[in-house]
Amino acid sequence: VQEASAKYYDAIACLKNLQMKEQPGSPDWIELDQKITPLLLNYCQCKLQCEEYYEVLDHCSSILNKYEDNVKAYFKRGKAHAAVWNVAEAQADFAKVLALDPSLRPIVSKELRSLEARLREKDAEDKIRFKGIFSQ
Repeated sequence: VQEASAKYYDAIACLKNLQMKEQPGSPDWIELDQKITPLLLNYCQCKLQCEEYYEVLDHCSSILNKYEDNVKAYFKRGKAHAAVWNVAEAQADFAKVLALDPSLRPIVSKELRSLEARLREKDAEDKIRFKGIFSQ
């Protein structure tokens, strides 16, 4: 995964260097941006697997600032939010995924069930951890 991540990073950097030579918003700039986006999403998938969640949040948010209907960016950002306990944000991103592509309901439901299970587990651990503090 690290090797793939490095290759995506290099490809993105190369295209961004080319893009900097173009006028923002010009047809060539837009064409390069549309080539960068899927590479950046693949890079984010690598970062999810490496548990580098804040980088995923940053990149997916930057994609969504330009392409507010990008289902993959919402999904990956939702997974990253869930991983760092941003529950409301994760739920909002997953809801947006469903609004944009209802066929993804099974995958989104699985992610939400996983998040709920982690929350229950964390709650149980917290009760055990804090029980001793409050009983003294």
